[in-house]
Amino acid sequence: MKFRFNCWLLALGCFTVCTLLLAGLAHGTIYYGCTYWHAWAVNAAAHNIETYIIAHGDNSGYYAGCPPGSPVVAAMDIPQSGFAFYGLCGAMNKTGPGTVSSRAMESIGYYHLELPLCDACWSHSLSWQDYLFRLHATGLPWSVAYDRSVKQFPECAPCTGYFNRSADIVQKILYPWLLK
Repeated sequence: MKFRFNCWLLALGCFTVCTLLLAGLAHGTIYYGCTYWHAWAVNAAAHNIETYIIAHGDNSGYYAGCPPGSPVVAAMDIPQSGFAFYGLCGAMNKTGPGTVSSRAMESIGYYHLELPLCDACWSHSLSWQDYLFRLHATGLPWSVAYDRSVKQFPECAPCTGYFNRSADIVQKILYPWLLK
């Protein structure tokens, strides 16, 4: 199996792309916009996440590098997949057709992570993500793994969401007021 690892690096004021093909490591696509998110991307790679994106962005797309000035990838340009984790501050602000969540059958992502309410979630985001991925690796469906992960990390419950395209549902476990 091959794993395509796209990283955007800031070099002498220009964005350059590096692509590494690592045989046998994983089976997915991982995008990360800014180099300071490297640890999150490596964690996702270690868990064989099908599609993983961590970048500045929202439900309409994301920056392919550190803003400002980097190109924007529109939601509809994201390849379709069975599962995607969207590490975009507003990935789950809106779900459904035309949004990043519509590009995967199931997706988990952040919801208004830019709000002060979510500062505690962001400070635990790597641990939460790892715990979520480990739960799924035990055979739990993504919906159950998500439910258990936000119970373990309650500070992430109001700042994350699970979307199932086939059921057209957004699961906000502990904070139903977020379903506006």
